[in-house]
Amino acid sequence: MKKQLYLLVTALIVSAAFVACDKENGGNNGNGNNSGNNNGNNDINTLVINATNVICLNPEYEDDSNVATVKAFARGFEVVSSPYQNKGFTLNLSKTVPEQYLQYILIHFWDYYYYDIPAHFVSDRNSKCGILDISAFDNSDKVNGLFTLRERKQVEDEYYEYFRDYIRAYYIYADRDFTIKGFDNPNQYDCSFKKGWNIVYLLWHNDYSHYPDIMTTTKPANSNLKWYYSENYYE
Repeated sequence: MKKQLYLLVTALIVSAAFVACDKENGGNNGNGNNSGNNNGNNDINTLVINATNVICLNPEYEDDSNVATVKAFARGFEVVSSPYQNKGFTLNLSKTVPEQYLQYILIHFWDYYYYDIPAHFVSDRNSKCGILDISAFDNSDKVNGLFTLRERKQVEDEYYEYFRDYIRAYYIYADRDFTIKGFDNPNQYDCSFKKGWNIVYLLWHNDYSHYPDIMTTTKPANSNLKWYYSENYYE
């Protein structure tokens, strides 16, 4: 249980790539933005990812100059792709994800992240999902990195000053409406999923903990999410 929330962050990355934006992020400020709606496509919740002003996570030894294409996957199913231009990309998440690419919510989170959500917090344990991975590809169609949406802040301890995540955002496709709600000390769950595409936020309130303590589908107030590129799938 101790590792529950953080391993939602890391092991997902190994699968392919990830992350995005939302209407609530607002504006064309590079935080990732745009619409969520039901457009008649099997009545699913759709979203448009508009990533701008992408920042290299480790600019001292990596850059995004070789990125040509961005591809988004849900458990191996290619949802959409886009050219990478002027440090940005746009992805229209309007497709349904075929059932064979989805897993039951509790199994899916455990398989990818060793993330043990208390079963009684889930309103419908038959619900299935797939987490979106957003990967960077070069001109030869080889994977060379990933894109993530996060807010970082500077932290000091007795030895170092460094930047660490305060918020991480993820896109999750759900096959139905359901909720994950409850408190399992120190972890709080407050998620309301709609059929289709949803954004989940992980928050750290302890500057020195490796593990986030809140999982929610409500965008945190006054958040300042930005897009990052990294060649390292474990960051």
